[in-house]
Amino acid sequence: MSVKEVGGRLRNSENPKWAHHFAVFMLVIVVYHLVMNIYSGDSITMFAVENTSTWPLLVDTLKMRYREVTSRTLIELFLFPLSNHVILWKIANIAVYALLVWSLMRITDYRYSKLVFGLWLIYPVYEMSSAGWIATYMNYLWPLAFSTYAMISLKKIYCGERVYAFEWVTFLLAFLFAGNVEQMNVLILCVLIYFGIDYYIIGKRKDRIWFFLLAATITAANLIYIIVCPGRVNRAWFEVRWMHDYGTLSIIDKGVLGVNDTVYKLLVNPIFLLFVIALFILGILDYIYKKPQQRNLIGKIIRLSYIFPLVCTFILIGIRIFGSSGFSGSSVLTTNVINLFSSNTNKVDGVTWINISYYTPFIVNMAMLISINVALLNLFDDERKNIRLASMFFIGLITHVMMGLSPTLYASNLRTFIFFDAMMIYVLILMYDYSRELRKNVHPYITKSCSCIYSACVVLSVVMGVINAAFKA
Repeated sequence: MSVKEVGGRLRNSENPKWAHHFAVFMLVIVVYHLVMNIYSGDSITMFAVENTSTWPLLVDTLKMRYREVTSRTLIELFLFPLSNHVILWKIANIAVYALLVWSLMRITDYRYSKLVFGLWLIYPVYEMSSAGWIATYMNYLWPLAFSTYAMISLKKIYCGERVYAFEWVTFLLAFLFAGNVEQMNVLILCVLIYFGIDYYIIGKRKDRIWFFLLAATITAANLIYIIVCPGRVNRAWFEVRWMHDYGTLSIIDKGVLGVNDTVYKLLVNPIFLLFVIALFILGILDYIYKKPQQRNLIGKIIRLSYIFPLVCTFILIGIRIFGSSGFSGSSVLTTNVINLFSSNTNKVDGVTWINISYYTPFIVNMAMLISINVALLNLFDDERKNIRLASMFFIGLITHVMMGLSPTLYASNLRTFIFFDAMMIYVLILMYDYSRELRKNVHPYITKSCSCIYSACVVLSVVMGVINAAFKA
């Protein structure tokens, strides 16, 4: 895309002030990095200084890491050199932030910039410090940013936009880099499958299929590289220290753990809380402004799915609060349920399988997740839009549920949620876009009140982000 074409697109966009919002967002990100302390907690920094200070050492280290530790060779090819130069890494990390939000703005046609930038400022930045700032950012935010950029290619194919030769190359390189992380690889593959079905099979299109197949091939090859990596297997056995009974669990047991851990951590996720609140509000608006003949029994049952996730979320949060305060119920069953919902490490095994209360968390968690997908599939009149919403949410969900297959499920903390968070942010933007007609019926005072509350959440998140960046080790 030429400079002239870019300038024309910005001038003709529906949101001419998006560049101003972008500048404010980047200013906040720069402040984060100015106050950010790279403490000794960034063990990767010390390792890089000692083992990758020269090119031969770097190559030998990458080979050793592939054999013994990890399949993320492409990530570490850039991680180790940048870990030797913290200031240079901060500059690069700021640029990656810019790439992430710009790519999302490009995918959404530069609309709703306040929503895009605000949601990414609400994202809890402290999650990027759990394994050290440098290692966590480069293993999670960087693949997400490059994959978001790569998805612009699918947007251009879908809309029939012109793509220059250098763009094809950069898109494929972005797919290659982003797909080197297991969760991101699965996300990309799922999105490509969805796109292939929606555009090429249902839409019966054939244009630029060569690029789609090449991107899918690169991502699949990356997945094979990850699966056959000896270091990945070695590390899995080393990380069993976090889950001693990992070897005794069946694939179903691991899936149940993945679901329970996902919902358990979602309850402290601000993006998810905004998501269920937005789903509830849109569901109520949809019910109020639907024609009377559409208010049948099935319709009312479906609309319960808008309410259940929000109600269930606050009930589970309440149970967590009671559990952490040492509250015990009036009966053994009540006490067991409170204890079970207050922890994500309880599971059905050879001893607890006869206790019905141990099945309760999974049943409730699945009911909530199914309810969300039912609500998304019935949210608007356009069936294709609803399928897109439900598919994107489900793909994001998969990226964390799959962590149940790894013994690092508990050790990985909240940083592995970033891919799910990104998909929820995208779904929120789509929901806001698709609800334009519904929102016209809302009183301006209510709209302004919601806008003020949202702005307050963003400001509070920025303040907390600065504090965490300055003091989080």
